[in-house]
Amino acid sequence: LVLKDNPDKWEATYGNLLPVMVKAIQELSIKNEKLASAVDGLKIENDEQLAQLIEENKQLKSEIENLKSLKEELAEIHNLKAELIAQINLLKADNEKTKFTSIEKEIK
Repeated sequence: LVLKDNPDKWEATYGNLLPVMVKAIQELSIKNEKLASAVDGLKIENDEQLAQLIEENKQLKSEIENLKSLKEELAEIHNLKAELIAQINLLKADNEKTKFTSIEKEIK
């Protein structure tokens, strides 16, 4: 690449430049293949993580539905408890001697 007659001057002859360009292209090709392989690996990892997140999301939705169902059941239990307490108070008002020891603590 340097002129023999003038070492300060650069020369670009195809015969001298071609092997350098071929080597550079080969090196870039190898780097490109490595990067493509890394990208493929990341895509696979990403797909696996996405599948895992989708499954976790399904499980969370199922758990939320279960919690909603339990909340409704708990509300119904509270309503039944209030009705029971009201009925016990009516029985007490009628001077009946019925004892409901487990519930009487909450009435007082």
